[in-house]
Amino acid sequence: MRYIFMDEITALTADSISGKKYVSLNEDIFRDHFPDQPVLPAALITESIIQLSRLFTWINSDYRCSLIPVSFERLKFLRMVSPPDIIEVELTFENTGSEGDMKARARVMCRESELVCEGSVLFREVPLDALHREERCRSLTGILTRNLSSGVSRP
Repeated sequence: MRYIFMDEITALTADSISGKKYVSLNEDIFRDHFPDQPVLPAALITESIIQLSRLFTWINSDYRCSLIPVSFERLKFLRMVSPPDIIEVELTFENTGSEGDMKARARVMCRESELVCEGSVLFREVPLDALHREERCRSLTGILTRNLSSGVSRP
């Protein structure tokens, strides 16, 4: 990943992860999308799902594996996101029965639990070093998990 879109991992268990993105008017994307009515592009909401899925896999595989999205199933966008919204991404993972494949069920919320997006993403597991540098991944994960409370389960 060239940049990390998520700002914080808020929960982590053996089969799920949640995180937040604080949508700020200062972000470069809003200069063009759109100057008089800033809207977070659906592609960046999708990217947040992909990145959070990768973070989950990095942690659970001890940085041996990463993920490549294969297909999106019924990924629906239900409302627009604008600054100063905070989006909360919740992912639950399940095995697909095919070796190396994993499915993430996604729910993206904002403004006191208003549903922004939901659906599933099918991923293929690949060796971490095929996509990323381990040192960078560990550093990013450390930054994003620093605020996890002691009550949150960490693998």
